[in-house]
Amino acid sequence: MLYFAYISIFILGLVFGSFFNVSIYRMPRGLSLGGRSFCPRCKSQIAWYDNIPLLSFVALRGRCRSCGGRISPRYPIVELSTALLFVLSYHWTRSFIPHELGVGEAFLYPELALALTFVGTIVVAVGTDIDSGVVPNRLIFPATALAAALVVGISIFRGEPERIAQSLISALIGGGFLLLVGLSYGYFFMKEKSEIPQGAPPSSKLEGTTAPEESLQSASEGTTTSREQAREESQREGEVRSGVGMGDVKLMFFVGLCLGYFHWYLVIPAILFSYILGGFVSLVLIAFGLLKRKERIPFVPFLGAGSVLAMIWGEKVVEFYLKLLS
Repeated sequence: MLYFAYISIFILGLVFGSFFNVSIYRMPRGLSLGGRSFCPRCKSQIAWYDNIPLLSFVALRGRCRSCGGRISPRYPIVELSTALLFVLSYHWTRSFIPHELGVGEAFLYPELALALTFVGTIVVAVGTDIDSGVVPNRLIFPATALAAALVVGISIFRGEPERIAQSLISALIGGGFLLLVGLSYGYFFMKEKSEIPQGAPPSSKLEGTTAPEESLQSASEGTTTSREQAREESQREGEVRSGVGMGDVKLMFFVGLCLGYFHWYLVIPAILFSYILGGFVSLVLIAFGLLKRKERIPFVPFLGAGSVLAMIWGEKVVEFYLKLLS
């Protein structure tokens, strides 16, 4: 029965991994998550027998049946990663819950739903950040709401409502810390002074974006909207940008909410692991000339990896550190 449970969780992970691939592609583009899967290159619908996780990729040799275009290796990677993380989460809950809560062994615990929500959201967030450079609100808001509902429901079921408070505290610590670090870094290292002289017309472009046509038209007519005035003022006084994206902050809030149910302090090793991994990988890439010193790389993959490591080994790391202090 135990082997059957692990196999079932693995297959469930493959199925969800296939859906996560759809989410990674469609969410940043504002597309509906419903409807049949289609090839991003030729837009032809994918038959069910070409949409079997892992097996179809191997059978098709990594190419679309209709147009022959290459299928991104991201698809099997996400599917396999999700399946392995689901199995890891299942094994961890079976090891952690009896020890932590003093309950008997069982095939399934309600905490598994929270753990799967946690790792599933991490997978999609990492995928969208690598693929599109964003963590969509379409992902993080529903995931946070679901995690909050699970925390409240499971805490009441366990007769330990204090876990709701520690989960919220953990979320505030995680999101607040990342926001504070980002704003501090932005203020001291990313403040840009504008060279626009007084009285000059407002710029028609923001960094990386183009102003709407109406704004260009109003500027040419000598009128200025309130939004343009605020932009002009910020350009004259110097703009302070955050060292992290708000998507990172929202994701860290979500991470703290999930990990906080188990232990409020797990968010601390999650942050620590994330920065250690990010710093190490950055140094390696710089050493091999694959990354320039001032070039930025996505932080969410490291945040996701660090958070999963904190879920599995965070408690042991904290206990080891406390023993060293004592």
